Amino acid sequence: MIERLFVVKKFGNYADTFLMLGLTQLVEFALRETKQKSEIQVIDEGIRYCIQFKKAVDLEPVAKLMYFDPFPPVKGQKTDSSKIPEEIVFFDTVEQTDVRKVYREYLFEQRGKPQLTEDAPQQPDPRTQNGVVLTTMRCDRNHNELWQVSWELKDNYGSLIAALFHGFSQENPGTEAVVDFFQQATGCKLPNTASAVKVYLPTSVRGVNRVKADCNKVDSQTADWLSLWLIATGFFHFGVAERVKIAERVYDWRVVALQPKDIQFKKYREVLQKLLIHNPPGGGHGIARFDAELVLRFCQELLNHFLQAESQPDDFDLWEPINHFVSNFAGTHFGSKGQVYGVKEVFTLGLPSWIRPQNDEELRDYQTVLQEHLLVVRSLSVEEGNSELLARYRDFITGTDLSQFFRFQVSYADYVIKQLADPSARAVLFSKHGIHLMIQNLKRQDDREWSLTEITEDPGFLNIAKAINSKPKSFSPKSDR
Repeated sequence: MIERLFVVKKFGNYADTFLMLGLTQLVEFALRETKQKSEIQVIDEGIRYCIQFKKAVDLEPVAKLMYFDPFPPVKGQKTDSSKIPEEIVFFDTVEQTDVRKVYREYLFEQRGKPQLTEDAPQQPDPRTQNGVVLTTMRCDRNHNELWQVSWELKDNYGSLIAALFHGFSQENPGTEAVVDFFQQATGCKLPNTASAVKVYLPTSVRGVNRVKADCNKVDSQTADWLSLWLIATGFFHFGVAERVKIAERVYDWRVVALQPKDIQFKKYREVLQKLLIHNPPGGGHGIARFDAELVLRFCQELLNHFLQAESQPDDFDLWEPINHFVSNFAGTHFGSKGQVYGVKEVFTLGLPSWIRPQNDEELRDYQTVLQEHLLVVRSLSVEEGNSELLARYRDFITGTDLSQFFRFQVSYADYVIKQLADPSARAVLFSKHGIHLMIQNLKRQDDREWSLTEITEDPGFLNIAKAINSKPKSFSPKSDR
């Protein structure tokens, strides 16, 4: 009987998260197929992840499982599919992209509020862009080869899944233990290595791998097959990928993994899928705006999940900051080099700790605040010279330091004044109630909470505001005599 699994973080980038998510995806499917009802909690313990089962898992029925796809093979316009069996259904990225495009246009027309009617277009697969980035970056062959090897193991597939449970439940967990358990159970060996393409294992920056740079080695990068197979599973199902415009007619790819901290796996998947289907960030306005929209829209969907839950919010321990459940987004920026992409940046995007509703009313108030912020971000455009403002806002919303908001506000206030001076211009303002809600949990040196009304209702502040807003009296200088 297995109560928990452990995944040690050994890569130092989003590959660790995708490996853990891939393992959890396979484990959940195995539990469902063997009719073992056990909720899965994913917990970040620092140097490793813990996959905790509410009820202990019996491995005897798991070892008898028949083959099931960890992920489908992908097919783009130029994908070589000759080695894939004819009976296998591909994930056609061309067809899926068309479905996604139609639905996103529909969302724009409906102002982000889709209607459940017969005329509504088909909802896209949330994994569409993960398939597209594989074909665009020419990693579809590697993806399909990882799938094909698992297909060839189908006669011993139950033993492979059981070995995953055994290997990752040990004191020193890892893929090596899985390989040993599988060989003991079947007498067969798992493949040793596979090509570690950059989309799965981003260990290089600007196209130069550290190992290659030190020894001038030109061989392709490899890693153990089992790790890459699990990473590919997590990447395909849970990656957030998008083409981001960086210049006129130039688009890079930005790929991120949402890193769980202490959250039910079912809840994690539901929130992420709703984000990708109904509330995806746009990539047509630069990197800073994409990052800001990603964080804001994810926070919206997480709060929506609690608002729409049938159970009481207290059952989910909601009254904690957003980053109590998930810590951040870990990502890789792939820069375009014509028809080739290189790793340009490895980064993290934090989540705002000031979103901490204490009751149902505040839960709805925070949704209003997030919508305010999203309207402000969407009113700023790189094409109109607002890149610095967007970068400063991104620094605030992707960090935990609320003071960054006021640094942004200094620049934004100057921008608003210039906009108000132009009758044809439009400026979106933050509400007083929204700012008060943001800062209410801050503590002062005397341990009292900050209150925005202490400033806005202060007589001195009001006098200054009246003086600024009052119209000057007409003045005519007397002529010299």
